[in-house]
This record gives sequence, C-alpha cells and structure tokens, in this order.
Amino acid sequence: MSLVLRKLQGRRFALFEDLFETNRGVAVVVVTFIALLELARERNLAESVDWAQYFRGCTHYQQNDLETAARNFAAVVSEHRAAHGVLLPQSTFGLASTHQAQGLVEPARDDAATVAKYALEMNNPAMLATARAFEAHLALLQRREGVAARWVTQADRNIRTAPMPLFYVPNFTLVEILLAQGTPASLEEAARLLARLHEV
Repeated sequence: MSLVLRKLQGRRFALFEDLFETNRGVAVVVVTFIALLELARERNLAESVDWAQYFRGCTHYQQNDLETAARNFAAVVSEHRAAHGVLLPQSTFGLASTHQAQGLVEPARDDAATVAKYALEMNNPAMLATARAFEAHLALLQRREGVAARWVTQADRNIRTAPMPLFYVPNFTLVEILLAQGTPASLEEAARLLARLHEV
C-alpha cells in the first residue's frame, strides 16, 4: 500500500498503468492490485473496487489460481446492476472461462447466457454480438462443434480493435473455430483473418 500511496502523493490524478511496476514481476502486480482494492474500499469507491476485482480475477486466471479468479469475477458479477457497462460482461466472461477451466460446464454455459440476456435487456447490439461470439468460443471448448459452426455462418468478418484491456476479445473466436474446422476453405479464411488482425 505504501508504494501506491507514494505514487499518488501530491497528485490529483494518476494514470492507472503508472501505478504498476510490471518489470518487477507478477507478484508485485498482484500486490499492487490488492493495495488499490483496499484503498478503493477505504475511500468507498465502488467502481474502483469492481475494476480492481476484475483485474485481480484476470491475473489469478492467468496464473491458474482458479478459485481466487472465480471469487474476484463473481464479486463483480454479483454487483450486476451497479457494475460498469464494460466490467459486467468481461467479468462474466472471466467467470465462465474459470468455470470451464474447473470443468464446470453447465455453470460456464449459464454465465455466458447471462451476458446475452443482459445485452438484450440493455438493447445493446454490440454487447450481444460479443456475447454470441463468446458462446461460440465456449461451445468449441466444450466440443459442441455444431453450435460453433452455426455461429461461424453468420459471424461478422469485420475486424475491430479493443481499446481496453479486456478478458475476452471476440476477434479471435472466428479464427479459432475456422482453424478447428480444419477444411482447406476454413484454414484459408482463418489465415486471411489472422493477417488482418496482425495489421490492426
């Protein structure tokens, strides 16, 4: 906490990434997240707490600490009416991926379905498209190739960049499924899409 407080001392504003010393390793990044989470709780900054829990969930997922990842993602998802519009779906994708990695197939599907339902409630077509892409990604992981293949037939081929550090970026799902199909045509399309992604 003292390192974070020193970096904030005398400043009205600090960029989020300036608070981290990524060159010192993952353990220092995790400790910084914990310090930011405690600081946000002390100051009653609910949205900051959600962001800290989201990033902690991502970090623990990457470290294969699935129990801790699930707890952090679930904490954000449980605040679904108050969570930031980006955080809720991304935390839910993180929770679904964590459940999938734990072998909890049905909870993973249920998690994915909640994002689609939320997108429909919010009348948010972009979020709905991302939710459908994630459902196809999950279907592929669960060996439900038919579901994934049906999504491919209507998938948007436009490449969009993600301006924020997101847990799930739908651009890769189409490529992932096309590669899994393994036909000459699907491999050729996957190669074209990967080349376009590389350009972005």
